[in-house]
Amino acid sequence: MVAPLDLPSLAQQASDVVVGRVESQSARWTQDHSAIFTEVTVRVSQSVKGISKAGDAIVLRREGGEVGGLGMLVTGAARFTVGEEVVLFLEKRGAALWTVGMAQGKLHVAVIDGRKVAIRDVGGLGFVAPPAPEPAVRPLDELIGIVRAELRKVRK
Repeated sequence: MVAPLDLPSLAQQASDVVVGRVESQSARWTQDHSAIFTEVTVRVSQSVKGISKAGDAIVLRREGGEVGGLGMLVTGAARFTVGEEVVLFLEKRGAALWTVGMAQGKLHVAVIDGRKVAIRDVGGLGFVAPPAPEPAVRPLDELIGIVRAELRKVRK
C-alpha cells in the first residue's frame, strides 16, 4: 500500500525528473542475498529537474527481477522495457535512485496521432486512500509544462 501521488506531488518529491530511453537492465541480489533488485540504465534526452543533462546515462533501481532462473516479483514496482522512452520522477534512497511512489514515478512515452504523450500506468499498486482523478494519458509537452510550473511555485 502506498500513498497516491498526483503530478505536483511527484514533481515536489523527486530529486530528479528526466525524459529518456531505457538502454539496459540488469538484475542482481542484494548484498545479504535476501532480495533481488534490477538496475535500469536510461539515456537522458531532457532534464526537467536535477543535475542530469541531455546525453547523460543514469542508473536507477527497481524492486524485483530475475537472477539465475530465480525471480522476485514486487507488485506495484515500475517496469521497464529496453528501448522504451520514459518520463521518470526519481528520488535518492541511500546511494541509489528509485522511482518516486514505485510505479507512480514512471510514465511511458508513446506517439499517438503524431504527438508524444505520457501514459501513466499504476496497475498493481494498492493505495492507502483513493487517488485524485488524473488523466492517464497526457501530451508530453503539457506534462513537462505542468512539472516546470510546479517547480517554479516551490522556488518562490
